[in-house]
Amino acid sequence: MDISEIAQIVTGVATLMVAVVLVLQLRKQNQQLDIQNKDHDREKHYRNMEAHLGRISSIFTNKEFRKIFIKRNYERKDLSDEEYLALSYYFRTSMATLNTSFDSENINNRGGVEFILRMTFETKIGRFWYKDEFESMTFINPKLKEIANNVYLEYK
Repeated sequence: MDISEIAQIVTGVATLMVAVVLVLQLRKQNQQLDIQNKDHDREKHYRNMEAHLGRISSIFTNKEFRKIFIKRNYERKDLSDEEYLALSYYFRTSMATLNTSFDSENINNRGGVEFILRMTFETKIGRFWYKDEFESMTFINPKLKEIANNVYLEYK
């Protein structure tokens, strides 16, 4: 065996070792990315829950809104434009939060989505708002609209 053959063997072994190290680094990097994605998803869910709790707490902390919120089972004709606007904003922010967190490929918490929709649709003004405004919102995820329509039909 001459020196060129030994050099080829050493070069081959070194190349194989570099390839193995690169594969191990890629696996480690993929594991780190998976962890970061899970952390991001968890953080997104916490932020959405915080937004929802903030919206709910406004009912208890804002006496003027509480007076309006009590009227959510009234017909639209029985509400002033200002009262309807306040309830519309409440429903709109609720649906926007749902839409932001909604994942059309993997609905992790369909029961939670339906629960929030029912909170809107169990009221007369919520059902009116759905037909008057929500259905025409073009930015809403189509899968969320489908779930919303199914929940809405439970109340018709």
